[in-house]
Amino acid sequence: MTEGRAWTLLAVSVALLVAGVWLVRGNHYAHLHRRVEAAYLLYLQEWDAQHAAVFAASEWRLEVEGHNGSVQLLPQTFKSKRVAVPAAAAGPTGSSSGAAIDAGTDISSSRNSSSGSSRRRAVQSWLHDFRTDMLLPLLFPALKSAPLLDQHRVAHSKGALWRPVLPELRRARGMTLVAKDGATGVESRLDLGKVVFARERTVPAGGEGRCMYDQKGVWQADNTCGVHEYLSALCVKVSRDPATGHYAVDTELGGGPGCSDDSGWELGAWRRLDPRNGRINGRLYLPSAARNATTFTVKHTRDPSVRERDIVRRTAPNMEHQILFHALGMAMCFMGAVVLLSVGAFAAPQLLRRLRLWQGAAGRKKARRHGGKDSDDEMD
Repeated sequence: MTEGRAWTLLAVSVALLVAGVWLVRGNHYAHLHRRVEAAYLLYLQEWDAQHAAVFAASEWRLEVEGHNGSVQLLPQTFKSKRVAVPAAAAGPTGSSSGAAIDAGTDISSSRNSSSGSSRRRAVQSWLHDFRTDMLLPLLFPALKSAPLLDQHRVAHSKGALWRPVLPELRRARGMTLVAKDGATGVESRLDLGKVVFARERTVPAGGEGRCMYDQKGVWQADNTCGVHEYLSALCVKVSRDPATGHYAVDTELGGGPGCSDDSGWELGAWRRLDPRNGRINGRLYLPSAARNATTFTVKHTRDPSVRERDIVRRTAPNMEHQILFHALGMAMCFMGAVVLLSVGAFAAPQLLRRLRLWQGAAGRKKARRHGGKDSDDEMD
């Protein structure tokens, strides 16, 4: 390593360290996480105190156009996400309704932690929703039979194909959600509109190759990309009027009736069909997993898991941008440190020798400047 290269690498390492520290300090997002965590604790407290018991005691069923009878939705109970809170703040949550639990703590540890607010512990609560699985074969019992087309090829597909995408799945069917309030016994009917179980639409692709491999679509003659999708899940969030006990579909939280931002707060979540693997003799088949993936779920709009997705969407619109540049800054700091250590390991002796030579030359020049007059005086 020459001296010029060593000084160049040293300057590059210093520049990387400075730029990395600037990116890390300017794109920190810890305060956003603390804000979401504090809000989630309030959501848990509100859920336990006002909504959990009444919502769990209600009854829900689904009525679909063309289907005799109704589909009963079964209640489900599961634990919420853990949130770390100070010991002083964890007490009211645990005593609000008896539903909140302290994970990984016992009586002795809780007494010790109550002595100081600096100690933190994890807090959870019980969440409730109503759900039914395998909705598609329940509403279309004729689709359970094995396909008659190309029996040999279907038999050797290892169960990956189920039934061709029939026109019945593309026909819109009206859905109505019927609720019976657990506290007042009032019955509410919520119109969900027309729902289709399979659809074909056009999506932007940017070329035939991207349409086929990235979008899993078919390149059309008019230079558009057509894709086939099937309905994999339905989720609707509802709100309750505490005065009357009536339920209604909530569209204010998130801007739509859906339960999360993953589906754009829309009612349905869709999965893409790959025509290269699911088409036999020109007919597109549904995968057998579609029978188990078609679910219908009802959640309360005050559910902490639903509200957390909403607050993340509102409070951190540039979270991905901050995380990206924060990670980039950490990488630049690491690279700068590695280059600096490399320069120190391989080029330090040569640089130090050059510095000693410079210092020696400067010292001799100074001694010559001052010592020359003394030598002249001695000669005289």
